[in-house]
Amino acid sequence: MDDDFDAFVDDALYASRAFVAVAVRTMARSSEITIPQHRALLELALRGPQRLTSMSSLLGMPLSGTSRLCDRLIAKGLMRKRPDPHSGRSIELSVTPSGEEQIALILHARRGELADALAKIPAEARGALRNALTLIADSLGEPREPLAGVTS
Repeated sequence: MDDDFDAFVDDALYASRAFVAVAVRTMARSSEITIPQHRALLELALRGPQRLTSMSSLLGMPLSGTSRLCDRLIAKGLMRKRPDPHSGRSIELSVTPSGEEQIALILHARRGELADALAKIPAEARGALRNALTLIADSLGEPREPLAGVTS
C-alpha cells in the first residue's frame, strides 16, 4: 500500500470514530438499551423478521449470545419471537411497535446531531461528500432500505 492510501484509510478511521461518537452520545441521551440491542432491533427493522440463526450471523455473534440479547429485548417488549411459520424447529424474531418507537427516537436524535454538523459544511462540498458517504456505506454492505415508521 502507498502512503496516500494509508492516509486515506486513517482519515476514514477518524471519520468513523466521529460517527460512532454521535451514535453513542445519542443513545446515551435517548435510550435505555445497549448498542448491541439497538443494532439487533435496527437489523430487524431494515431486513424484516429473521430466524435466530440469521440474527446471529448478521450481528457476528455466537448463537448463545444472540439468544440472550434477544431475550432481553423480548423482556423489554421491544422484540417478539414466535415459531417460524416455515419451519417448526426455528424461531422467528421481529420488532414490536414499541421497538419501532425506540429505533425512531434514537435515529431522530442521531439525525439531529448529524444535521447540525453537516450544516457547517459548505453547500458546494456537500454533493461530493454525499457521494463519498454513499460509496462507503455501499462498500460495507449496509442496507439502504428506509426504516418503517421512521420519518425525517
